[in-house]
Amino acid sequence: MQILGYTIPSLQSVLGSLNLLQLGFIGMIIIILLIFAVRMTVALHGTKYTFFRVAFVPIVYTVFTTYLFYQSIGMNLSILGTAYVLHSYVLLIPAGLIIGFAGGIKAGKSVRIYEKKGNRYFRKSLWISLFWTSSFVLEFVSLIYFPALNISLIFTGLLSLATGMLDGQAIRTHFVNKAYITGQNPD
Repeated sequence: MQILGYTIPSLQSVLGSLNLLQLGFIGMIIIILLIFAVRMTVALHGTKYTFFRVAFVPIVYTVFTTYLFYQSIGMNLSILGTAYVLHSYVLLIPAGLIIGFAGGIKAGKSVRIYEKKGNRYFRKSLWISLFWTSSFVLEFVSLIYFPALNISLIFTGLLSLATGMLDGQAIRTHFVNKAYITGQNPD
């Protein structure tokens, strides 16, 4: 196809020149961008409250986080040795999750429950969603571009902290909703 004298390659020729790893990376970037757009919209404007929505998102994010933990451990085992990597991750991941959970419950005070057209809505912290998404992207990029460096251990710690914060915020959202229903102050 030609536009203004320039030849534009067809989508088939562009996709045909990419290997499977590049296509997977492009697909993952698209998924991350979609997750980011949806999470930022929900954080800014709120969404209808259901227990499923409050519980489902942290579960999905925990699955993504666990997947990247295993990828990071697998890549670093061959480089740094079994004992160092396993001890680092065994100590780092639970510590990040526990500290993040406590921080998420504390930061969950920013959760707001409100009524709109007879339905309950909730709005969560934009910063926790942004922190998790940026930690996830940094961990993913470190695994792809810097597999020989142990920099992914830092991002794994940040990601476990962010995941703990999401889980803590979800618990806090549930209790804020219960307090809203009974008319009590959640603090």
